[in-house]
Amino acid sequence: MPAAVNLQMPQLDEEMEEGMVVRWLKAAGDTITRGEVVVEIETDKAIVDLESPVSGALRSIHIPAGRSASVGATLGVIYADELAPDEPSDGAALSAAVDDEHSIALSPMRRLIAARTSRSMREAPHFYVTTEIDMTRATEFRRELNRELPQGVRVSFNDLIIKACALAIEKHPAFNSHYQDNRLVSSPHVNIGIAVALDEGLIIPVISDCQNRDLVNISKASRDLIQRAHGGALTPSEYAGGTFAISNMGMYDVDMFTAIIYPPNAAVLAIGSVKEKPVVKNHEITIARMMKATISIDHRVVDGAGGARFLHDVKRLLEHPNTLKD
Repeated sequence: MPAAVNLQMPQLDEEMEEGMVVRWLKAAGDTITRGEVVVEIETDKAIVDLESPVSGALRSIHIPAGRSASVGATLGVIYADELAPDEPSDGAALSAAVDDEHSIALSPMRRLIAARTSRSMREAPHFYVTTEIDMTRATEFRRELNRELPQGVRVSFNDLIIKACALAIEKHPAFNSHYQDNRLVSSPHVNIGIAVALDEGLIIPVISDCQNRDLVNISKASRDLIQRAHGGALTPSEYAGGTFAISNMGMYDVDMFTAIIYPPNAAVLAIGSVKEKPVVKNHEITIARMMKATISIDHRVVDGAGGARFLHDVKRLLEHPNTLKD
C-alpha cells in the first residue's frame, strides 16, 4: 500500500486563517514530482503556488477550485508511490457550491478586508484632521527631477508624499507606533504601506525602512510592489510589518476622503487629487495646484494637537520640496 501524504492548506502569514483553491494543475491519478506545483492558492493578498512535498500520484482532491478551506485542512491526498492499476479511486472532486442570483460568496481577500476594517472601527477611536497643500512647487520640483533621471525612472507625487511622511514620522515617532494592552509599541523602522486597489479588493504592500531611502529608491520600490501586487506575485512579508499607511485616490478625481486605519497602525493618510484652483496669496488671487490630505488617527495613540502638528510638517515638506532630496 503506497504511503498517503496529505497536501494541506499552508499558513503563509500569522494572520492567515483560510485560503481559497484557485486552480488545480493536476487531476486525480496524475503523477507528480517533488517540488512540482500542484495547486494555486489565493490568500487574502496574493495567489501562491503550492508545491508537492513528495513524488508520487495525486490520489484524491478534497477541496475543488472555487472552495475555501481553513489553514491545515487537507486539500488532497498524494500517494508517495504510483497508484496500482486496480487501485479503487475515491478522488472525485467535491462539487463547488453554487451561489444563487442574490448571493455572491466573498473571496478570502474581501473577507479579510471586512474583518480588519470592522476590527479597526470597533477598537480604534478614529478622528480626522484635514489640510490643503499647495503642490505648485512640488509639481515643478518633480518635473525637474524627472528630467535628470534615467529613462524609465520617474518620481510620482505619491513618492514625494511617502518621503514627506517618512521625514515627518522621524519628528513625530508616535505615528510609527501602535496601541497594545495599554502600552504604545514603537518601531525603529518606518515601514510605509501604500494602498493598491485590485479587482478582488484592497492590498497594502509595504516599503520598508523609508527613513533610509531617497526619492529614487522609494520610486523604484513603489513601482515594483504595485506591479507585482497586480500580478499576485507578492510574498507574505511584503504586505506585513507596515507601521503607517497612505491611500491615494487622486487618480480617480477624488477631492478628499477619509480612510480606515489599517490595524495595528496608528494612522493612515488619505490623499485627493492635485487640482488647479484660485487661491489668495499676499492679498492677491492667483492659480495654484492644490491637494487635500486627511489623516485618520487612533485617539488612543495621538491627540488632536499631535495630529495637527504632524500634518503641518507633512504640508511644510511638500510645499518646500527641496527638503525631500536628502
